[in-house]
Amino acid sequence: MVFNRSHKIKLYPTKEQEAKLAQQAGLARFVYNWAIDQNEKDYQEYKEGKREKAPSFYDLSREFTQYKKNNAPEWLSEAISQTSHHVIEDCSNAYKNFFTKKSKYPKYHKKGIKDIFYISNQSAKIVDKFFKCSKIGYVKLAEKPRYTGKIMSYTISKDKGEWFVSINYELEEEDPRPVCSNLESVVGVDVGIKNSITLSTGEQYNIRDTKKLENRIKYQQRYLSRSKKDSKNHIKRLTKLHSTRRKLQNQVKDDIHKATTAICKNHGIVVIENLNVTSMVKTAKGKAMRRNLNNARMNEIHRQLQYKSQKCVKVDRFFASSQICSNCGSKQKMPLKERTYVCHSCGVFLDRDINAAKNIRNQYLSGQGMSIVCC
Repeated sequence: MVFNRSHKIKLYPTKEQEAKLAQQAGLARFVYNWAIDQNEKDYQEYKEGKREKAPSFYDLSREFTQYKKNNAPEWLSEAISQTSHHVIEDCSNAYKNFFTKKSKYPKYHKKGIKDIFYISNQSAKIVDKFFKCSKIGYVKLAEKPRYTGKIMSYTISKDKGEWFVSINYELEEEDPRPVCSNLESVVGVDVGIKNSITLSTGEQYNIRDTKKLENRIKYQQRYLSRSKKDSKNHIKRLTKLHSTRRKLQNQVKDDIHKATTAICKNHGIVVIENLNVTSMVKTAKGKAMRRNLNNARMNEIHRQLQYKSQKCVKVDRFFASSQICSNCGSKQKMPLKERTYVCHSCGVFLDRDINAAKNIRNQYLSGQGMSIVCC
């Protein structure tokens, strides 16, 4: 079985290397914005009947090759090999997703927001604790890569003033998932706002309270808005804000990773709900509820369970897991404010989230569930 895994590692570039990384990100951004302009032009010609078919990645790629030969500025030749064509493919996929999956319409990339570029495995390599690229040099890594399989590609990105490399591996021999102690064990997992993760066994995991850091971010944002843009004070305050945001993100990631790894180590079959969190956020009443749903990180918890577990099963999103009694199967209405499930038929007294997790597990055991191959 082939596994695709990525390891994101922080980079420690010198000032000269940082300038080169920023240059490559700028070149990728320029190509992406060129692809948007060219795609718009080609599509307009298609609507007017001047083209036989709508523009595709191959059309844009050929047009970009001609553009480089004739009209492109000289500094565009500084781009790393294959990076530009990968950017064009991303732009083409963005338009395809807009028409087929109704995703957001492609927008121009802005400096400081989309500082990211792709490098093929032919143009770079890992040497001990260094990332080597011909046009950048040897850049020190914060740690050694955890995998030793075939490297497929690299993605360099800038996040809150710091540079990272995401190394994409193809693993064939070793299973990178956590080692499970009980492959036959089935557990239902309910995700929510009050309790982040609740298992059918009664265990509960919660993301630590981040209110203190959130309040600090609000204060730092107000403090930043009072400074003059690009001044020394502005840069100093922006650095502090980035540091606080990074700390908050790292805390949440750490809690979710520890919880999901513990679940997948103890249970071979993980059963979750097929939730549409985006729709839940849009239809939620009140700003506070929308913020709480976003802070619950339900999608991220499900994503990690799917790739870490030996087998993951989703049950129907319209299954009323909170309203059904896990003991006798009777159904009753359960307003969101009621945190304890008291069955009117059999009298069972149970925590609302534990009852929902047990129902999710029972739904799978009854043979009703959509199986997902997780690898």
